[in-house]
Amino acid sequence: MSRTWIWPESDRDHRAQQVSSYWLISIASLVVSSALTGLAADHAPASHAAHLIVVGIAYVGTYGALWFGKFALYQFVVFRRPVAEAAPEGPEGRTLIGDTSS
Repeated sequence: MSRTWIWPESDRDHRAQQVSSYWLISIASLVVSSALTGLAADHAPASHAAHLIVVGIAYVGTYGALWFGKFALYQFVVFRRPVAEAAPEGPEGRTLIGDTSS
């Protein structure tokens, strides 16, 4: 896993949870992709060329959709950024930290 390179700002306090979530998502996507590709193979035309094309399209489409779904889960659930603490506010609601205006 290259989570340090891809998600460098993710919370490092929950490594066991991140690893178990990663493997759960990976195994679930394996099951879903196998089931959908198998379903396409069962309903594909009998001729060799047509069967190959239908199963190939199902395979690529399934993996493409799962890739986007897995990325969204990893980005927003598993390796999400920790919630930043709010900066203290001064008078008139202006932020004190990093405020360069006078």
